[in-house]
Amino acid sequence: MIRLMQNHFLKNAWRNLWKHRTIGFVNIAGLAIGMAAAFMVLLWVQNEFTFDGFQPDANREYLVTWMDKTQKIFADGSPIPLTREAMQRIPGIEGITSYYPHGLAPEIIHIDAEIRTAKNFIFADSNWFQFFQYDFLAGSGRDFGRRNGIILTARLAERYFGAGTAVGRAVRIDSTDYYILGVIKDNPANSSFQFDLFLPLHNYFLDPTLAKTQTNWKGFATKAFIRLRPDMTPEKCANQFDELMKSNGQHDANARLVSLKEMHFGVGLPSAGDCHGQRTYQGNQHEKNLRCPPGPAIRAIYGRGIDDGSLVTAIDDTYCLAGLTFLRSIG
Repeated sequence: MIRLMQNHFLKNAWRNLWKHRTIGFVNIAGLAIGMAAAFMVLLWVQNEFTFDGFQPDANREYLVTWMDKTQKIFADGSPIPLTREAMQRIPGIEGITSYYPHGLAPEIIHIDAEIRTAKNFIFADSNWFQFFQYDFLAGSGRDFGRRNGIILTARLAERYFGAGTAVGRAVRIDSTDYYILGVIKDNPANSSFQFDLFLPLHNYFLDPTLAKTQTNWKGFATKAFIRLRPDMTPEKCANQFDELMKSNGQHDANARLVSLKEMHFGVGLPSAGDCHGQRTYQGNQHEKNLRCPPGPAIRAIYGRGIDDGSLVTAIDDTYCLAGLTFLRSIG
């Protein structure tokens, strides 16, 4: 009896569908497209929330950012002396590292008699590879920062040296001789750090004209990352950063810690694309590739120099904030 009823309903459904086949086709196609689109959006949302989550201590790691209380503008750079002072004076910090972003133009690299270029590179602190997790395919980062050693990704190593061994090879960058300490696995697609070449931060300050900036608390030039101890809260640590800045003559800057996992969204980070190796250089064009539209007016500190103490600002983060709120609501 049940089988007869099922056959009856199926026949009626098929007859009605065939009778109104145009409308039926539109309805079914619309439903299929809508379901496919919803599925793709869910996959995209899932991928967005995986950014930097592979770092072992991502839940306790933060980018240090600042707000100027008088001008109401944000900076995602920090004074150069901050990393040294914060580690000594803020007990709730388990670890801290930083990097200095490069200029707009690609760096010229001399390899034997050949001239190559590098775009996505940074001057990183000596403990960068102890703070963040990288997979080394050859060599190691143990001596990074102690000697004139550099580290590059497998993609860049293949581009420079082909199938040959890269570790131990000598290169000349600007007027300094370096050698390759290690080769790391290419950056995952869900990493905010898309850098291919890492130079020791202290080498940047070998230039006498730049050496004085190492004690300059007015230049918000380096990007500082901290790892908090389990018993320390971001709010309490931010207050201690404020006190540290005041003790060094900076009374208008309020610290704000941005979680490593949320840094990818770029909300409130004026130079998000610049900081994470996503910019390209084409003549005089400074193109930014941000995953969230940051607004039309973005100025990078290091484009203006690091001695003037200027903070950076981004206009109209409304769309980014709205997008992040939506992702959080359904994540």
